[in-house]
Amino acid sequence: MPSNTNPAPPITPILAILTTMLRTTLNALPVNPDATAEETAALRQMVEYALTELEPNTPIQAMLASRIISADFAVMECFRRSMLPDLPHNHVARYQANVVRLSRLADATRRELRMLQPAAHLS
Repeated sequence: MPSNTNPAPPITPILAILTTMLRTTLNALPVNPDATAEETAALRQMVEYALTELEPNTPIQAMLASRIISADFAVMECFRRSMLPDLPHNHVARYQANVVRLSRLADATRRELRMLQPAAHLS
């Protein structure tokens, strides 16, 4: 029987970067400890789609894309926590202030990413 002489395709630098940033982003996200395996897999897939959609082509762009995704998830976590029942008003206000700060961070980072990408990505 002939051996498989087809080596695995080489990992391109951008693929290595995206793989690392995907893992890093997933590690930074708030995950519900009660999430099912399917929910966790869906979260991973969603983050992968989002990272790909932002089209980073360099390590800096990949880091910015990761920051955008992480900030967007943190915004939603702050919204969730601000709605918890019986939360003291000062905690609600703090979470809502974090929503504003993190939203601004995500928006500014999106602008920065767009400025670094070739014009073809901006359409």
